[in-house]
Amino acid sequence: MRRALVPIAVILAVPLVLWAGCAVYGVDLLVAGDGGGADAGAGADGDAGPQGCAHAGPPARPDGDDPGGVDTEVVAAITLVDFGLDAGASRSFDLDDTCTCPGPESCKPLAGSKHCDDDAGRDNAGGPLLAKFAALSSTFDPNGVNARIGEGQNTLIVRVRRWNGLPNDTSVELDVFVSSGTAPQDDAGHGPPPKHDGTDVWAVDSASLVGGIAPPYVPTFVDENAYVSGGMVVATLDFPLSLGGGYAAAFISLSGARVVGVLEDRATGHAVKDARVVGRWGSRNLLTSLQVAGDPFNKGQYLCGSDLTYQTLKSEICKAADLATNAQNDNSGAACDAMSLVLSFQSEPATLGPATTATGVDGGAVAPCGASYTDQCGL
Repeated sequence: MRRALVPIAVILAVPLVLWAGCAVYGVDLLVAGDGGGADAGAGADGDAGPQGCAHAGPPARPDGDDPGGVDTEVVAAITLVDFGLDAGASRSFDLDDTCTCPGPESCKPLAGSKHCDDDAGRDNAGGPLLAKFAALSSTFDPNGVNARIGEGQNTLIVRVRRWNGLPNDTSVELDVFVSSGTAPQDDAGHGPPPKHDGTDVWAVDSASLVGGIAPPYVPTFVDENAYVSGGMVVATLDFPLSLGGGYAAAFISLSGARVVGVLEDRATGHAVKDARVVGRWGSRNLLTSLQVAGDPFNKGQYLCGSDLTYQTLKSEICKAADLATNAQNDNSGAACDAMSLVLSFQSEPATLGPATTATGVDGGAVAPCGASYTDQCGL
């Protein structure tokens, strides 16, 4: 037990892990001065916000629809995810409309902790920690996530509906579905490898559906008041990302995430490229979900409860918490119980397939520390 303290401390102190093959390149979707929520009303002309700084946010909702157009539906499978250094603070948003340092934080941090934004108020406390997690366990290595997507094991499907097909549309719908993999699937739950030609069919995990499992699908994760501005779709919704083999293993669950991506017309269909997802990663989801990973220093143990490695990680996580999980608690004296996080992704045209039921992490137990186990900062 004592020997484990040294390697953990070394890992948490080393420079952030750099990984190859996961960078997402494209236009800069951040608009300094477009503060606040998805409508980005404050400081839209680039003026300093109420605290004397620009507030980075997504493009503002357009004043009106472009004339003409044809009703267009976009269904795209995420093919590449980056939640590390390449999705860092420069791509983030000001989630709490607060520019800290020298100003106060929007929540009450753990004693001795301090989180400073840049001059546009951008929040991204979670990115550096994910890089450290990757050094502890392959579960958190984005290379593994992208490898599973490349094999057709699981991904996310983004759907945009009620879009006029033009650069500006004041009201569209954006949905996110969890996929258990390509279809059709064999008895072991494995589908064919993706062809990447626009014809790939991805099964939809029933846990990301409301009501029945027969089409037309009603998604759990949806923004019915999204919009398209300058060719970029902008939405606000909860955003899930599974690092395991099924929906029950979802490790990252961002609340009130702001999603921005370029709608692109390709020869094989429409897709969303150079997308950014910026949200609040609540400590209850984060800490509870760590149990899917084994303790790399104590064989047979998992990252939860009284496990020494887990307790060390929990301390680091709670020190890094820079936001309240619920945006309604900003600047109310509430404790910081969430971390800001940026995800980047690319996608390609795809088709929604049949609904399936998740079997858990790689077909095994989904709660190694107990089905009722939960943890969060402050406990």
